[in-house]
Amino acid sequence: MGKSINKMDKEALYEQRYEALLQKYLRQLQERLNNLTSYWQEATEATNDIELLLEKLENTRSLAHGIAGSGETFGFSHVTENGRRLEQALIEEINRRKHDNSQAGQSLNRISELVDTLVNNAPT
Repeated sequence: MGKSINKMDKEALYEQRYEALLQKYLRQLQERLNNLTSYWQEATEATNDIELLLEKLENTRSLAHGIAGSGETFGFSHVTENGRRLEQALIEEINRRKHDNSQAGQSLNRISELVDTLVNNAPT
């Protein structure tokens, strides 16, 4: 007869696996937030080159999208919500820049605040 795992052992095993996944997620989240900050910094430095700016904004948006999608998986709904807000603001900015590059300033300041909110309120 093979060994059977009782219910308590299974629960302990699942808890260990979940904790390992959570720690991996948190490490990866910090890396992604660091990348997001770098992408955003690059975007703010590229405001005179519309093509480069759009590329950097899209890189930032893509990363914000991934962060937003992963937060709720581990119960971090605020990460998801902050990521979605940032992604939406970036989509609006990308569309605005594609049609009229003369508007800057305030929208970039708003996005900077959203980046800060996401990064500073993320779990560690």
